[in-house]
Amino acid sequence: MELLKIDDMQISNIDFYHAYKLNDMQVLDFRKREFKSIPELILPRSVPSTEAKIYVYEDKNKWQKYLNAIKIFYNPEKMPDKSYTISELIRNKDIIGLDELVMPLALVSVDKELRGYMMPYIESSLNMKVFLNNPNVSLKDKLKYLKEILVLLNKIESVHALEGNFFLGDIHEANFIFDAESQRIKVVDMDSAVINGSDIPVSKFMTYNFNLYNFPNKYPMNDEDRHIPSHNTQMLSFIYMLLNAISLDKSYRWSVEDYYFYLNYLERLGISHNVTEALSHAYDSSPRVDFNVELLSEIDPNKDYRLQLSK
Repeated sequence: MELLKIDDMQISNIDFYHAYKLNDMQVLDFRKREFKSIPELILPRSVPSTEAKIYVYEDKNKWQKYLNAIKIFYNPEKMPDKSYTISELIRNKDIIGLDELVMPLALVSVDKELRGYMMPYIESSLNMKVFLNNPNVSLKDKLKYLKEILVLLNKIESVHALEGNFFLGDIHEANFIFDAESQRIKVVDMDSAVINGSDIPVSKFMTYNFNLYNFPNKYPMNDEDRHIPSHNTQMLSFIYMLLNAISLDKSYRWSVEDYYFYLNYLERLGISHNVTEALSHAYDSSPRVDFNVELLSEIDPNKDYRLQLSK
């Protein structure tokens, strides 16, 4: 492994603005053969990585050894956009100031071709997709961690010291983990963040969600039909995670009719009207979607809200 400057990298199809921003960014260069001896991270079966491989790399300094994760994208053509996002996250880490975000440490190249980035490896962790979508986990425990996720999303929205907006661009369960060492929820896959004018990524919940096309003012899109991250997209993504957890289904795939059918079912079960009222704004003409942390305490953890029981 060798430390290089961005000027030495092979970058194709990168515009002048990105190249200027990357000009002083250090890059860790690996030889392709080195990855034969670096173990690949085996993800849970329910958390596949469709865009990259992740490796666990043992690094060291004068005093200790430690583990980092290296994410190598399958498609190098992603790197012009990804490298700008990653470099902006590295550059603004202290300004953002949130330890709950697993931030990139450095860009990574393979044989001097930019291919990914390095980040801290959280050794003892639990992926929230595995946890929240598990029918054997109590609703009380799910609501506890959903509360932590919502508090964290609100913290991210409160970051205002950057040149431009800062949002997570692809909010879903698999991009949150519970770190056993710090006992906190953390965000992974930070390369899908939107920071200081970086490109908008594909979003599992939002992209090609045809329910949202009828609300262009509430969930505006760019020219590539990708929804521009905002308070509303953040809250809607959280609502999907909440409903996925309590219904044990994929609420982001429901039709609008099925969505409101399920809300009516929740009210018949006696769930607080405050909760269903907040949820109802996902697909109505109101300009804003909000879901306050306090509303989670109004959901009875002893009731069964599974979708199959609502039929």
